[in-house]
Amino acid sequence: MRSSTASIAAFLLVCACSDKVDPALVEPADGTTDSALPTDAPTGPTTAPDTTAPDTHEGGGNPNASGIWVEDANGASVGMLVRRGSDDQVAGRTIYDIVTVYHPVSGLFFEITMTDGTVRLPQNTYFQDANCTTPMGIGIGTCQDCKSGYGTGFLHKGKWYRVVGGVDYSQMGPDGLMKGGLSTECVAHGTGTAKGYPVQAVSGDQPPFTFAAPLRFVAR
Repeated sequence: MRSSTASIAAFLLVCACSDKVDPALVEPADGTTDSALPTDAPTGPTTAPDTTAPDTHEGGGNPNASGIWVEDANGASVGMLVRRGSDDQVAGRTIYDIVTVYHPVSGLFFEITMTDGTVRLPQNTYFQDANCTTPMGIGIGTCQDCKSGYGTGFLHKGKWYRVVGGVDYSQMGPDGLMKGGLSTECVAHGTGTAKGYPVQAVSGDQPPFTFAAPLRFVAR
């Protein structure tokens, strides 16, 4: 009996070993074998990004982001609140009525007055013509080592403009000047040595061209 049991056990062991299957080689999804794959394939960008190019970002932010928003009287979004009031101590300027907002779809930051829904120009906006029709730049102020601000925008005569971001100032020859803020006076400014940052007309997505007053704050 013991010999018969040992024989049966040996038979079962042989059968179990014969049923084992060698592991299959799984080919890559593209049909190539491991030996065909390059061993020195790049793992990142082959060229470094150009960090000296001027700002051309046209927005693309979340228009439904949570935060404090500014809306017009009809409930249309003006932008997300960035700052209430202003740091500029300009004589005669009603700083508490001016707010800075961010319009995520266009990527623009601009100033607007809550009481009348008017978009305000940056301080010392330069124009190509003496009638202050076509903006060409904004004054640099007292900081000659500063760079222009990304996303700085303004509305003038039915067109949106943005400051070219991240560039040094240049010498400009404006024929007209508007002081910005609450001032709407066009001042003759014929010179070829004005220091300013260039501006360009906005293409692509833009904020509205009119806002129904008065504006209001809304938490979303």
